[in-house]
Amino acid sequence: MSLTEVYQMKDAGDVTGLLTALDNRDEYVRRAAVVALSGFPGQQVSEVLERLQFDDPVALVRTAASLAYARVTASLHQKEGR
Repeated sequence: MSLTEVYQMKDAGDVTGLLTALDNRDEYVRRAAVVALSGFPGQQVSEVLERLQFDDPVALVRTAASLAYARVTASLHQKEGR
């Protein structure tokens, strides 16, 4: 999978494809998928990002996941009126 494909999935709203991209060997593809997922707040995305911020072997991806997780959870809390 390429970065271009990740950007296409983001534009298409393909959350399932973006979640699949998180398993890619290329850390730049994983990071791009993480950043893209931050625009799709939902429980599944939140749970995956929460795990990834600690479990990815690459610091670049972990950092992106931490920021994306914060953005997603803030959006979820805002929707819930917290």
